[in-house]
Amino acid sequence: MKSLGSSVIEIIKAKNKREMLEQKMDDLLSHQRQFVENNRRSLEQKIKEKEKEMEEKNLLRCQSDQKSQEIHQLQELKTAKQFLKETQNYAEEMKTRQSEGFRSTEEAKWIR
Repeated sequence: MKSLGSSVIEIIKAKNKREMLEQKMDDLLSHQRQFVENNRRSLEQKIKEKEKEMEEKNLLRCQSDQKSQEIHQLQELKTAKQFLKETQNYAEEMKTRQSEGFRSTEEAKWIR
């Protein structure tokens, strides 16, 4: 049979062991919480960086689209100007021919 003293000692040892295990468990939980918190912060930072990157890409895409539209409009304007110039040249040519034809008709009248 165990003596009362040895039973008390075993109880004290078991209590000390339990307290030690509880402290280790608390330390592990604290470490785990810190790990989770650091990961959360890291992920939030990465999300913010990605959002900023996406906004910048979207802005660049919009600027690119706008530049493409401007280039297309400038090409259309150039074509319209060229057509206008050709039309004006044609009108001048017709006007010159008409006035030459008028002069020929007037000269023919005078010659007769």
